Amino acid sequence: MRKAIQVGFFVAAVGAALAACGRAAAPQDEAQLVSILQRSLEVRATTARTFNMTSFETVFVDEPTVPLTPSQTETVRRMSPGTEPKGFLTFMRVYYEDWARGAEHARRVEAAQLASQRPDPIDVAKAVPPRNDPVRIPAIKVLSAVMRGPDNAYLEAAVDGFLMKVTFVRRDGRWMIAGETREMR
Repeated sequence: MRKAIQVGFFVAAVGAALAACGRAAAPQDEAQLVSILQRSLEVRATTARTFNMTSFETVFVDEPTVPLTPSQTETVRRMSPGTEPKGFLTFMRVYYEDWARGAEHARRVEAAQLASQRPDPIDVAKAVPPRNDPVRIPAIKVLSAVMRGPDNAYLEAAVDGFLMKVTFVRRDGRWMIAGETREMR
């Protein structure tokens, strides 16, 4: 009897916590969120090779109700002084723009080496090569999907050794990623 009471209390506590945060996503809602997350991984993988950021607006959005983490805010300020850290779309643009500048430095270092010249020390210090391996989209294992309202959702997923925590908002009928963190698993 005692074990049944403990289990019942646990179930009630989990239910109360879920109710405070929202309701479990229906399978079709969860599928839409996973689809957007997968598309965002594809967009990032392609951008890491081409630095063409035109697809960012199809998956990421700046949402005032979803603030950047302190680390993301600091990254925006450090990589792009003067840029207002408005939200996740801004963060992603700044991150990949900085990487693109590093890739240009890497290209100049490589060109100097091919011409048997000494590369500029600034280029050497700032060189960050683009990805050149084949695009591989990792599997997404959903751990939790919660609807926080008709236009707000939250997903936790295991992706390539990371725990991803993603906040979505609905804009013009489409889910967009408004915030994200990653932790090593």
